[in-house]
Amino acid sequence: MAVDPATEAKRAVPALPRRGNPKGRVTRAMRRRQVVQLLLSGRTEEEIADTLEMRREGVSKLINDVMDRWEQEEANNVEHVRELQLRRIDRLVRALWPDAIGAPEYEGGPQRKPSPRAIGEVRKLEALRASIAGTEVARKLEVSGSIEHLVTPEEVRRLDEAWQASGGQVVEGEAVELPPAALES
Repeated sequence: MAVDPATEAKRAVPALPRRGNPKGRVTRAMRRRQVVQLLLSGRTEEEIADTLEMRREGVSKLINDVMDRWEQEEANNVEHVRELQLRRIDRLVRALWPDAIGAPEYEGGPQRKPSPRAIGEVRKLEALRASIAGTEVARKLEVSGSIEHLVTPEEVRRLDEAWQASGGQVVEGEAVELPPAALES
């Protein structure tokens, strides 16, 4: 059975005590939880304030505090995932490195030929590391080409009339009539 968040939130929560009181932390946490429940159920700040018998400014501050906390937690989670990915790449590069440089299989053993496959994998992993760490070299992207814009004679006349009506200076020019087939593409 679904419980209405407003009914759930109206359950007895005492007024917020002073900050030094340990009970106050629990009460504030309960109040914050109620505000978030109502917010996530689609209630406005005004409705939440009315339901919980709080001032709208207090509700707004609680919402902002919760959003700030969530944003910080999200940033920490992203950084944690980034660190894990970089560690995995480090392990893979260490495992491939001896084959990539052609190191002997055992101490004092003969030098081997570097493996092109291992070299390629290390290069890919290093590129991935740079991408994750944000240390990629900036790339210059150049685009060339042309843009063609066809204007119908009617559009030229309309623009000319609008320009004249606005009191602007008229620059004499010539409009070239295009065959209808050129306008269809």
